[in-house]
Amino acid sequence: MSDFDWSGIIETGDAERIWNAIYSLVQDHGTSQICSSNQPEHQSLDEIHSDIAQEVFLRLITGDRLTYFGANGFTSAQIESNLILNELAAVLAARKEYLAAEAPKDEQQAAALCRQPVTFRISQASKPI
Repeated sequence: MSDFDWSGIIETGDAERIWNAIYSLVQDHGTSQICSSNQPEHQSLDEIHSDIAQEVFLRLITGDRLTYFGANGFTSAQIESNLILNELAAVLAARKEYLAAEAPKDEQQAAALCRQPVTFRISQASKPI
């Protein structure tokens, strides 16, 4: 788990601070799951991380998840687990499906890689929610 105080970050309501924390989470947990489609708009890993962080951030805002976490007394560890296992996983799975569907026939190996299941590294010190 990260060193972020997710409860404190969410309580501030500072969108930039929340986005930056999500971006760090994506960097830590999403890198091995990202498939590049070789499209010009995704030339760097940083740009891909930014896109994924933005998608996760928008899911949290539109689903009112941040308010939900605070109202239900989620701990920082519970919030991070939820972000990884639900929000980030959903974004990565959707991205992989899209990339696999868009891959030209001569890039079947890349498409097969994108169809592999999404997995995450979870700290052994983490407790189940």
